[in-house]
Amino acid sequence: PRRIVVTPYAKKLAKQHKIDLANVAGTGPNGRITASDIENAAGITPVPAPSVTVVAKTEPVRAAAKPMAAQSTVVLPGTTVPFTTMQAAVSRNMVESLAVPTFRVGYSITTDALDALYKK
Repeated sequence: PRRIVVTPYAKKLAKQHKIDLANVAGTGPNGRITASDIENAAGITPVPAPSVTVVAKTEPVRAAAKPMAAQSTVVLPGTTVPFTTMQAAVSRNMVESLAVPTFRVGYSITTDALDALYKK
């Protein structure tokens, strides 16, 4: 049996109009049955979507607010500046990561046969 490939909406339409999908020839990609195929088989004329008109609303142009001067703080060498919330979180996580135990495993292997093969 041949596998029938159908779009989900076409399946829904076929079920509503009681159309056997095996009797419908698909016109979609790779023979896929589309909604238009089902509509043609059922003798339904597709309802065109209503056209939508977009009306742009114009607003009066307002005077731009005066830009606030960027507050730059001068930090003198030797002064302490508190962390930001993000810096404090990163620092806390880094300190906690030092408490995680670390395990190292080592194996001794001999590579005499590999060395001999490499020299050939």
